[in-house]
Amino acid sequence: MLLVSPLVSAVQEEESETRVILVQTFKVPRAEWGNFFDFVEAYWMPEVKANPHVIGYRVASHYYGTTDPDIWIIGEFENLAALEKMESWAQQWLDENYPEGSTEREAYDASFENNFLPYWGSHTDNILRVDMNHAK
Repeated sequence: MLLVSPLVSAVQEEESETRVILVQTFKVPRAEWGNFFDFVEAYWMPEVKANPHVIGYRVASHYYGTTDPDIWIIGEFENLAALEKMESWAQQWLDENYPEGSTEREAYDASFENNFLPYWGSHTDNILRVDMNHAK
């Protein structure tokens, strides 16, 4: 009796590398961009640049084409878990650099409330998955 086993020739395909992209859009009247970007530059970007869970980050404003929305925030992360870690890391960074009850935190909170929060209610969030075979 001759036993013949099938050859295991099917090579398992490797999953391609992926990234997670967060795209937030904001409608900010052009006359208010200065205050919005002052908040972003003074308070938002220092935290983002220090955050080890963020691969890439861009804050873009309207240049040409349709004007709705006006501002895009685009963040790149290794995976969804890194996006979630980014958020908790950001809160810890905020608490360490702007402790509750400090004058620095009061200034942060005032700037956030006046220059960012008014646009939060109408912003959008989109989380995208990018196959890195389709990226440069």
